[in-house]
Amino acid sequence: MNSRSKVTLPVALLMTILVVGLVYAIFVRPNFHRIAGGEIKFDATYVARLNTDLGETVSRMGDFLYVASEEGLTKYNQQGESIWNKSYHIDELLFIVEEPFITVVNLTGKTAYIFNENGSTAEINTDYAIVGGYLNAKGYLCLVLENDQENYIYLYNSLGETIVKRLTMFREDGYPIDVAMSEDGARMMTSHLDVSQHMIESNITFLDFSTTGKEFEDRIVGHQSISETMASELIFLDDTHGGVIGDNQLRFFEINPTPSLLNTVEVAAIIEHVVQSGDQLVVSYGNATLPEGDAIANSVIVYSAKGVVEEQFRYDDPVTGLYGEK
Repeated sequence: MNSRSKVTLPVALLMTILVVGLVYAIFVRPNFHRIAGGEIKFDATYVARLNTDLGETVSRMGDFLYVASEEGLTKYNQQGESIWNKSYHIDELLFIVEEPFITVVNLTGKTAYIFNENGSTAEINTDYAIVGGYLNAKGYLCLVLENDQENYIYLYNSLGETIVKRLTMFREDGYPIDVAMSEDGARMMTSHLDVSQHMIESNITFLDFSTTGKEFEDRIVGHQSISETMASELIFLDDTHGGVIGDNQLRFFEINPTPSLLNTVEVAAIIEHVVQSGDQLVVSYGNATLPEGDAIANSVIVYSAKGVVEEQFRYDDPVTGLYGEK
């Protein structure tokens, strides 16, 4: 064997190994679960036990874990190493993550905190007890406060500065149930429940905090009353489209700047889970509550921002969990 062939053989072998390695890395490894019968195996990088006595709960933002408890918030990397922590004391924890912001709210108390990946950006102290908190991806935090027969809705920016405050009266507006904000912070929906004369009615209020909203009294651009329905959840699908989730119906609105009803979906099955995926609303249904509900029982249905059914997935058993990302 001459010297040229002695050099060529190792080079050819090395090139073969490189090609096989590239094929494996690009094509085989990402799709190995298909070869293995659909199974995906994960290796744990960090294992820890949450302290339930302190009400610890965990959420992910980016490549980091955030563990909140009644005594503080800690940021960890994937190896379980602490990056930073903020100590506080609260009695009833409400922990919300809307990347790139996090909020910790003391329900029934008077304090709330806003964080980003670098730590605390604001500490908020209120005059009245907090009964609800809502955060969006721009760092706007909405707090619902209660004082006897009065309720206050306060909107703060990520620095804790008060942007808007609104007073509602229990005897006039009903009890506050939910609040939703558009991602740009320009629009808001509120839901109040009025129970009188053995009937229930949900009152939906639409507000506009942009320059356009200045033309309307108290920035209220519209109302919608829904009889015999408890509107328990509100959600913005984009900056101008919102959904109202009731116990027996869904309503889809366009708010620009006043609200217009696009579609009403009567629901004859138990609503188990509701999530947002892009500008779509995804709902999983459980058992039928009326005979006509058999058509959607144990289904997951995807609705467009206009309330049109885009996909339906039917299952033999109830769906026990549903997760979506914006």
